Amino acid sequence: QASEEAMSLWRELGDQRQEAITLLAIARWSLEEDLGKEAIDASEKALAILEELQDRSRIVAATKYAVRGHVACRESEVAISLAAAAAERWRELGDAISELEMLHLQSSTFLDLEDPDAALPFAEEAVRLARRIGDRRAEGHALDSLAQVQQSREEYIEALAAAKEAIALFRDLNDPVSEASARHAAVSAYIGRKKIGEALDEARKARELFRKAGHRHDEGRALLVKSCAHKMSSELGEAVQDATEAQYLFQKEKDRRWEAKA
Repeated sequence: QASEEAMSLWRELGDQRQEAITLLAIARWSLEEDLGKEAIDASEKALAILEELQDRSRIVAATKYAVRGHVACRESEVAISLAAAAAERWRELGDAISELEMLHLQSSTFLDLEDPDAALPFAEEAVRLARRIGDRRAEGHALDSLAQVQQSREEYIEALAAAKEAIALFRDLNDPVSEASARHAAVSAYIGRKKIGEALDEARKARELFRKAGHRHDEGRALLVKSCAHKMSSELGEAVQDATEAQYLFQKEKDRRWEAKA
């Protein structure tokens, strides 16, 4: 209701950009609440406005929300086609940063559709593109994404190598949150290789980095994967403790989906 009133106000004021920003917020909230159709509707309305304003960065964001909405609605062919068309558009325009975002989107879309084999070439191309344009932070994120794809393919040695590269880059860049995300990917790779001690060590480091940054949701996810490692080593008390802590954090964040997982 408040969002509808805000949009009416922006329309009355003739402020299309703020109207589009409000629509993007609605799309993001809809995805968090598993409301795929509402996310599609809001993102498509935002796209129509943003195309007229030629606001590239927000066009990219709206495209991501639209694709994720179609995935949520199990409209996989539409999601894949939309992401591919967007990537080709930015490639033709020579916008490498936006193209990189769409490569990530294509990779994550196939992961969401449980098709890591299809995700792999997009994740690999994202790493190559980031290196070609010399963006080290983008390279780190691309390596982190590649590690997740390789982990889904049960290529744990390759996943760990990519995660370690990402960790080193983010440490050099003094980006603790991104470093924590890469360490999270390393935990999954170590678990896949049944190296539980190393997995627990990385999980503790990831959790602490997220905690210091105030990222409670991500801290909860780190605790869950730490709980999984404890369970694999038959440390059931520690596993329950971590899962309980994670559940508390998700409750604080009002994230019912992740609270249920915990």
